Amino acid sequence: MRLKTERCQLTNNAAEQSLRTMVMARTVSQCSKNAVRAQTYMRIKSTVETARLRCQNPVAVLTGLMR
Repeated sequence: MRLKTERCQLTNNAAEQSLRTMVMARTVSQCSKNAVRAQTYMRIKSTVETARLRCQNPVAVLTGLMR
């Protein structure tokens, strides 16, 4: 049986799909071999994805954080 609601998804498929691209990029770029690089990459990627979900310009958000 599969339930459907307008307010929220009852699966975590969207979250898993968004994480997959981040993990693949981190693996390909060798960031996962260095803890500091991996953490920096994940912080930047998380900020960019959050900005996109909020319909904000990711570059403007990152620039604003550096001020």
